[in-house]
Amino acid sequence: MKGKMADQSVVDSIRVCAEEAIARGFKILICLPHKKDPWARYSPHACNSGTNNPVEALKAWRDDHEEANYGVSCGLSGLTVVDCDRGIHSVEEFETWKKTHNLPDTYTVLSGRDGGELGFHMYYTGVIPTTAFNFGGVIGELRSTGAYVVGAGSIHPSGKRYTDYSKDDLVPLPEGLKLLAKEKPAVEFKSKAEGGELIPAGQRWMHLQSMTGKF
Repeated sequence: MKGKMADQSVVDSIRVCAEEAIARGFKILICLPHKKDPWARYSPHACNSGTNNPVEALKAWRDDHEEANYGVSCGLSGLTVVDCDRGIHSVEEFETWKKTHNLPDTYTVLSGRDGGELGFHMYYTGVIPTTAFNFGGVIGELRSTGAYVVGAGSIHPSGKRYTDYSKDDLVPLPEGLKLLAKEKPAVEFKSKAEGGELIPAGQRWMHLQSMTGKF
């Protein structure tokens, strides 16, 4: 890290997590130490620099002993990551939200953010356009083509770690989320009685899944 000597134990711990990501088949990019931004020295093309070649991918830790974070290039890795950014305040709320909207268990990372809300990254196989979403009180993005997420083991600017929440095997992206990605902008699912508008045809599956869960 700039201005101080790197802690080798931190370097090694992030490297091990990066190796695990590569073993999962993810293509990774190098991010600045304790930050989310791509590190131009190693990843000049941001998420498009993602690679699973260990010689290139692990240089920052193995050769240069940097406390670098890393990101997972979503689209390049054949992934869509459901990035739950706002609206979840506890693990219990997250599990209820998943169940309500029939989102299958998959490999999931808990963000290291500070504050009263929790962030989750749910990894699914399949590539779609990166799209914002807002349903069930949760706001975030379906991150895929041209996007990346910070990987487990990295250190959030708050100083907390991104950690594996669930090491389940990856499963395919639900069809409803694929349909949601075709509709822009993302909308909140509300009935007309609740002050909402008619639900676009491409988003009706997700609305029905949501209502089924509530019933």
